[in-house]
Amino acid sequence: MFKFLLSFLSEGSTLTAKTMKGILWRFISFGSNKVLSFISTIILARLLVPEDFGLVAIGHLVINSIHLLGGWGLADAFINKRKHERQYYTALFYSSIFISSVVFLLVFFLAPLFSNFFSNPSSLVIIRVMAVTLVIKSFVHPAIALIKKRMQFKRASVLGFINHLTTFIVVVSLAFFGFGVWSLVIGGIFAALFDFFVFFLFFPVKPMLTVPFRYIKDLFVFGKYMFFSTIFLFLLNEGDDAFVGKILGTVSLGVYTLAFHLANFAVFNVTFVVSQVVLPAYASIQDNKRRLKAAYFKVFRYIALVAFPASFGIFILAPELVPIVYSPKWNAMVYPLMILCVYGLSRSLIATTGEVFKAVGKPKLLRRTTFIQLIVLAAIIYPLTKLFGLTGTCLALTLAALSVHWLNFYYVARVLGASFGDFMKVLKAPLISSLVMLAAIHFGKKVLPVESVFVLILFIILGALVYFASVRLIDRNIFKDAKGLTKSLLK
Repeated sequence: MFKFLLSFLSEGSTLTAKTMKGILWRFISFGSNKVLSFISTIILARLLVPEDFGLVAIGHLVINSIHLLGGWGLADAFINKRKHERQYYTALFYSSIFISSVVFLLVFFLAPLFSNFFSNPSSLVIIRVMAVTLVIKSFVHPAIALIKKRMQFKRASVLGFINHLTTFIVVVSLAFFGFGVWSLVIGGIFAALFDFFVFFLFFPVKPMLTVPFRYIKDLFVFGKYMFFSTIFLFLLNEGDDAFVGKILGTVSLGVYTLAFHLANFAVFNVTFVVSQVVLPAYASIQDNKRRLKAAYFKVFRYIALVAFPASFGIFILAPELVPIVYSPKWNAMVYPLMILCVYGLSRSLIATTGEVFKAVGKPKLLRRTTFIQLIVLAAIIYPLTKLFGLTGTCLALTLAALSVHWLNFYYVARVLGASFGDFMKVLKAPLISSLVMLAAIHFGKKVLPVESVFVLILFIILGALVYFASVRLIDRNIFKDAKGLTKSLLK
């Protein structure tokens, strides 16, 4: 996964080393969080019911939507700035607190409207309680942006793991003792408070006392394109949740939420971790198209190597994975999960383009593609949902993504001076190897039915072995120098 870092930049060893360490520590932190989240989800799926997940999904939908709309892309604008760090950090700090406070008040007083929209009175108090995290996180987000800008991930990763572990214990314990949906709500607040105290105790970043209005204005000017992109991305990423909750109900929303997160668990999370580190690295070489192109395709190559087998593997094993791991009460998520695997794969690959657009100062390209995707989704989601229910919703989401994602690659190719052949060269090994793996698992299931956890694990191991063997046959250079790279990362 990290081989691209050996030649990530042809010059500038300091940036290369920071990027190597940054991605390693981000994977440790974010990866541990997702593993614990995956385990807790399995446990909670057996202790709770789909409606509990649906209620929390409504809360997250409201909170995340308002939070994203209030963000204005200021953090990305701050990372992109090369000079006057303290002034821009202070501008981000005060802007974050002000915006989040206003948003909290709006959410609190408008909560009855959201509750009525979903025809679920139980969601009212949940929305209001969860809104508290907006104010708490407003103090944390500027510090996180500064850490990304400086690429100082080690200490944050260690403390992040402690947060993830303690939150995992809190949530599962509360669910075990019968707190139901409140185990999820309290867990979210606990995690936010943990980060609040950690960043003020261990990262004592001090903003200026005076409010730098000129720098605030500058951040907003850069972030205006990201603001509109954020609106479109919210409608794409959260609008489907609102649609399912409104049209199909809270139970279906709970099923959809679990299916969506499982389909995106491995593929998109890998992309997310890498993007947190490569954005400041891309920004620092934005004026050198040759180096930027080389860096992008090395990142894209190794994301594809993870995204393809993860998506194909979940797709072929979904009918057995759901009842065995989550219990038969979740069987309604099998077909939505299979369709969302295709969406997750496309989403993970295309997410790499957004960081390039931001780094070269062209976030409007991201806004354009997300707007087109939103229009397509709006046109097909209702009829497909009416015809096929939740499966139709997932189909609409996937078709809308596939209809426009090619445009992202076209734009990034134009920015970097790349060609169609450059992309196909990267995708050849993971695509062919994943198809071979898919065939091996398919025929293997005919010989040995998957009826237990042991057999399921056996097929996962089989798929991994077949995939890596196939990749090695197609491209022997992929695993070259992996041992030496691992040693350098652990130093």
